[in-house]
Amino acid sequence: MFRLLAFAAIGFKLWMLLDAYRRRAESYWLWIILGVPGGALLYLFMVRLRDHDARAVGHQILRFLASPTPLSELELNYRDSPSVANRLILAQGLGDAGRYDAAEQHFAAVLETRPAEVDALYGLGVCRLERGDAAGAVEPLTQVVADAPLYRDFAAYSELASALIKSGRPEQARQLLADLAKQYPRLPNVVLFSKHLLQLGERQAAHEQLRAALRDHKRSPRHVRRMNRRAAAEAQALLTQPPEVK
Repeated sequence: MFRLLAFAAIGFKLWMLLDAYRRRAESYWLWIILGVPGGALLYLFMVRLRDHDARAVGHQILRFLASPTPLSELELNYRDSPSVANRLILAQGLGDAGRYDAAEQHFAAVLETRPAEVDALYGLGVCRLERGDAAGAVEPLTQVVADAPLYRDFAAYSELASALIKSGRPEQARQLLADLAKQYPRLPNVVLFSKHLLQLGERQAAHEQLRAALRDHKRSPRHVRRMNRRAAAEAQALLTQPPEVK
């Protein structure tokens, strides 16, 4: 009986993986289905089932999982059990609370023993950027882009581009975002690149990128269009935005 249930669970997970692949679902769903307990069931409710109530339940589950833990509790957990995992959670909580100096110290301490820890690298870069040290943010964020480009749905790219711009290297930011839009031509990535092109005054190139991406968006499966509707609206707004008067 237990063996039958195990085979059924594996089959259900494979079914959800195949469905996610066919729908061209966001890449993080593959990791949720594979690595999160109950991830396949969550995908079923939020993506596979089109019913509005089912999606609403899924969103409520995500909001519950994402609800922040009080900072005092995070500090107590770390004092009671000073593990790397608890230190990373505390550092993230400090960063979320705007205590970037303290958060940076914890991220840096993690990297002393785990120099390739992606969460710590990203956190360190963001903290430095928030403190105004754009030049210091470039190195850790560059490592995240190189080692884990899909991390947090490509979040390191926008942070690194911002660090490069603020440290006086707009052309390097341009190349970074151009590579992102070419290697991972999702609509949000193209919008990010196009916004930078507009900042550089390359209006025609930005509009070409946006129009091509919107054409691809219209041919995408309904699920993909629904996921990227905000990016599509932003792309349309950028196309109708009047040029800046110099």
